[in-house]
Amino acid sequence: MYNMFAPVEAARLNNSFTNGLSRYTQANMSITLENGLYHVYSAPNLNTTDNGKTMWGGLRINNTGITGSQILTKGHTYIIKFHVKGQCSRSPEKFRWSYEMGWEGDSALATNPSNVTYNFIPNPFQGEMECFYKFTVSDDIYKTCSKTFGNFTAGNSYLSYHHFCFNYPYGNTGSLGVDLYLSDFRMYDLTGSTEKAFIDEKGTTQGTFFENNGYNKVSISKDTEVLSNNLYEI
Repeated sequence: MYNMFAPVEAARLNNSFTNGLSRYTQANMSITLENGLYHVYSAPNLNTTDNGKTMWGGLRINNTGITGSQILTKGHTYIIKFHVKGQCSRSPEKFRWSYEMGWEGDSALATNPSNVTYNFIPNPFQGEMECFYKFTVSDDIYKTCSKTFGNFTAGNSYLSYHHFCFNYPYGNTGSLGVDLYLSDFRMYDLTGSTEKAFIDEKGTTQGTFFENNGYNKVSISKDTEVLSNNLYEI
């Protein structure tokens, strides 16, 4: 399957906020690209009483920034995946699509996907894991704004599936703070896919797409994905 986030992944590897790879930062929410890794950081033991509302933000992937136009299709099922390593005292607030990350003020523009399943960071977290967000676009890609606010005007149509968000809220950052490194951004269109991966009794793997991502061990996931730190072609 083709990785629809390939341009996003290329931007990460080039330490460049381009090709749809973006961020939402505040004074106490830092987002940087370091040695090809997407670093989300807030210092430990911050709180709104002493530090104000300054720690909101996180990962933002701009749908239209990837190819210049929206890449999702109504009725299709997709899965978004990425790898996370590090630590945090609490889970992120949002792990979903938004019409405007950080400036939501009109429920008429909100996304309403169906068949949503996901694997999310637990609370607290120390280690590494694969995160995924699987969904079906069962609602309209564009919606009509019901009221004027910010950069939005009532009666105009806007892209509902604009930003994919993985972000932290205001609040106590806890003893671990937020210190996460994100990598291996992927999105696959699963609609009508017949691609499968197989392993025979000799341990030989057969498939249509293989990716060497530097992991410490082989991982075989549902939705036809095989990840490994070392591949031999025969």
